[in-house]
Amino acid sequence: MLTGELGRTRLRIAALVLGALATGAMVIVGCTSVTQGSAEIDRADAPVYRASVSASIAESADRPNIVLLMADDQGVIRGPAGAGRR
Repeated sequence: MLTGELGRTRLRIAALVLGALATGAMVIVGCTSVTQGSAEIDRADAPVYRASVSASIAESADRPNIVLLMADDQGVIRGPAGAGRR
């Protein structure tokens, strides 16, 4: 049985390697199965997609938005109301 700091370190390294290999295998298998389609547009589905996007935009307009704050050259943060603070 592994005991001590050296044993724990080896166990962590082994777990990290095994996890990296499992992640790599999932990526390879996932990408292989996802790319088995065609790159052509299904024109019959385009109106449904546009309606879905429009509905999503309309619904998100009713929810609070994330506000992007920007700092000017002097480090003053400006929000949508123009209120500044350092």
